[in-house]
Amino acid sequence: MLAYPKKHRERKNIISVIRNSGNFKEFLKGNILPKYGTEQKNQNYYPCCRCKALLSKKYLSRHKKKCCVKNISEQSNTTNESAQSQTLIACSLDQNNVIHKLRVKEEVFSRMKADEISLVAKTDYLISMFGENYLKKHKREQIISVCSNKMRELARLLLEIRKISSNPNFNLQDVLIPKLFDLTIEASKRLGGYDVEKRTFTCPSLSAHLGTSLKQVCELFIRLVLKEDICIKVENKEQTIKETKRFKELIESQWTTEISSLAFKNLTEKRWAKPVILPLTSDIKKFKDYVTQEADKAIINLKENPNNKKIFRILVEASLILTILFNRRQIRDVQYTMLKTYTEQSQFTSNQNQKECENALSETEKLLTKHYKRLVTGGKGSRSIAILLPVKLQEYIEFFINIRTNIPIVPSDNQYLFGCPGTTKWPRGDVIIRKFAEKAGLENPNQFSSNKLRKQIATVMQILNLTSDELEQFSQFMGHTEKTHNEYYKLPQDIYQTAKVSKLLLLMEKGVHKYIGKSLREIDIDPEEEFAEEDSDTEMQMDTKLKMDTKLKMDTIPETKDINAVIPKNSSAKNESTDRKKKALEGRTPCNEDQIKIVKQHFKKHIQNKTAPKKQECVDLYEKYPTILYNKDWVRIKTFVYNCYRQK
Repeated sequence: MLAYPKKHRERKNIISVIRNSGNFKEFLKGNILPKYGTEQKNQNYYPCCRCKALLSKKYLSRHKKKCCVKNISEQSNTTNESAQSQTLIACSLDQNNVIHKLRVKEEVFSRMKADEISLVAKTDYLISMFGENYLKKHKREQIISVCSNKMRELARLLLEIRKISSNPNFNLQDVLIPKLFDLTIEASKRLGGYDVEKRTFTCPSLSAHLGTSLKQVCELFIRLVLKEDICIKVENKEQTIKETKRFKELIESQWTTEISSLAFKNLTEKRWAKPVILPLTSDIKKFKDYVTQEADKAIINLKENPNNKKIFRILVEASLILTILFNRRQIRDVQYTMLKTYTEQSQFTSNQNQKECENALSETEKLLTKHYKRLVTGGKGSRSIAILLPVKLQEYIEFFINIRTNIPIVPSDNQYLFGCPGTTKWPRGDVIIRKFAEKAGLENPNQFSSNKLRKQIATVMQILNLTSDELEQFSQFMGHTEKTHNEYYKLPQDIYQTAKVSKLLLLMEKGVHKYIGKSLREIDIDPEEEFAEEDSDTEMQMDTKLKMDTKLKMDTIPETKDINAVIPKNSSAKNESTDRKKKALEGRTPCNEDQIKIVKQHFKKHIQNKTAPKKQECVDLYEKYPTILYNKDWVRIKTFVYNCYRQK
């Protein structure tokens, strides 16, 4: 500093950094001395991660351009200033300088949202070590966001415990004792939005799986105590381990009773109470046509100008969506596919085995194997996932790979097949699906997602009569087990379920002895037959009642020999009504030879199979021969057929 003359710019900058460092130390003690004075109260201040000046959160990103300390290795546009500021606070509060060396600090801290929850997660040593331990079990880059979410969940739980206990100094390791188990249960219920009166959760899954995270924290804490970690301060090591084990035992024995049982019941009720609206087939076709058109337009434009990053991104996104749509894959199974997986896919089976399998296929299936390229990539839990690419989709992928090879439009360190131009990242499939669905003009764009597309194909598969082997192969291709396919993806559609179950219930009423050895698909039951028989029985009962009423009324009419005698008007009306009913009864005549011949010939198969004709079939016959069947209605025709096969 003294090497520079007075009022020199560099000398002022050095003095400013020294002043900021002193103010930052006071800030860690709770005394706030901001760089710029302000009249606003209760404002959050964040230290600059370079010069340590205390600034408001809104001004922090603008200060980056004016900061007197420049970090040459820092990327100019990708840093989150607020997140880096919180990381600086966490590292400064760590007197043993352990957090600074952690992998979670380098990979996760900068991705976390800068708020009170993230600050608690970064400053609590046990939560930070939980994130570090979680990263050790996984190797994929995309697991960073999952790790961040789990750390924030524990931080939210700790904040809720502090709020209930009115103790702002609680750390997570202080909670792992049996006498605070009830406090932990109450805090977990509050996080899940538990309603005491209705006994329901707003977010049941959060409260349920917090128990699993706490068990992992207990195991981690015991390991750190046994290793005598320098950041874990305990008075009695054996007593601490004993209490932590008892706390874990309480979670294992009581968490289900206190939270998980109600939470999962609530989750199940929400699942079946909410109607599942699957994408329409017309929307799927419309969506596919729109994305294909966008890809074709992008290829035409890229042939003229291959350096256009915007058009290149459209082609990559369209190819990604078409791959997800055709294979009905989960987004993560496709968007993380590596470039070398496509270009250097190895053959896992010998040609001899391929020929043996090919001989077992039909001619159509053999033809399909030549028109589709099969990729094997890693899915959830490093499970192998197969992806099929049609010829058209292969052309799209080959085109943008060729551009990537000749033009550095995508950085060389971006190893993803669907890599974004100018970055080392991949496109987010869920965002792209929503974007294309809105632009395609679909009838239900909000119901369009990869998960619902998977449920749609699994539900449609119920219509096909697949064997158990075929269903197993289909489930493996979809990336899950047959049990998962049946429980979570194959939905009981209303129409399908009503048709099958109602047929089964009708069989219980009719008797199942006639259908032994048959499947529900092979059994044909006419529901109109049941209603027609009921109508026929009702009509016969009405005719019998009509005869009895007529006889009764005729007996009650007074006899008279006087022609001029006056008969009451109502008696005359009853007489006329009775006469009409008599005429109607007289119209029930037996079938003549022509009628018998026509009916037997028309319903020959019904008589042989001993099945009653439907109402519409009887009406059609009457309309075909109205002159011959002039005195018959559909019920009498149906009854005649029934009597024909019953007498055999």
